[in-house]
Amino acid sequence: MSQRDYYSYHLHRRSTSSSKILHHAGRLLQEFIVDAYAQIEQNRLNYFRFNH
Repeated sequence: MSQRDYYSYHLHRRSTSSSKILHHAGRLLQEFIVDAYAQIEQNRLNYFRFNH
């Protein structure tokens, strides 16, 4: 499972209450998404740098 799949799974909206809490987190959720994106892109760039 890739990091992208992992974060997509956890950020997907569901009908459970725990998912609703995450999506009402506001700025904290935005920060989490930006951090996840930066981590995914950094790992992708490292893969290309070391394997090509």
